Amino acid sequence: SDLWRVDRDSRRPERLTDGPSEERNGTFSRDGERIYFASNRSGSWEIWWMPANGGDAARVTRGGGFFALESADGEWLVYSRIDAAGLWRIPVAGGEPTRILEDLDTADWGNWVLSETGLFYVRRNPTRILHADTATSTTRTVYEPSRPLPYYGRGLARSPDGRSLLFTQVRHSDDEVMRVVPFD
Repeated sequence: SDLWRVDRDSRRPERLTDGPSEERNGTFSRDGERIYFASNRSGSWEIWWMPANGGDAARVTRGGGFFALESADGEWLVYSRIDAAGLWRIPVAGGEPTRILEDLDTADWGNWVLSETGLFYVRRNPTRILHADTATSTTRTVYEPSRPLPYYGRGLARSPDGRSLLFTQVRHSDDEVMRVVPFD
């Protein structure tokens, strides 16, 4: 998989990455000048960034990364991993990562979104959407969905005005049990 950008006016797709590695989960920086993305070009999944208009990519993380969002003030990059539970943050200008949340399941790598005061995320058993306030180090339940929420994808978003959350839930799922009779 590679990263592509589509111009809003011309609607023409433009390929931004092209190589033997996989690139996924692209997000723009707050100022629109950078694209953060996950790539396995180093041999493991890490967060990288590149200029939004294309160009050479630079590695951000050194210990794993799969999905990243820039903080509202543009000072921090918050990211999840698929090999360890939780969320980390690292200064956009460079530095050492800090784990800021421990209980985000690895399967929920994309089921979180930032807010001005912290972040919203999904916690399982029982499933609920929580808000973690980073200033006060408190966590509160925001919503308890009546149906299951999917794993392995980006399933949580926040409206531009910050007044609403958008989430996906499973309404119907089909599983089939098949019987195979071997031939003699």
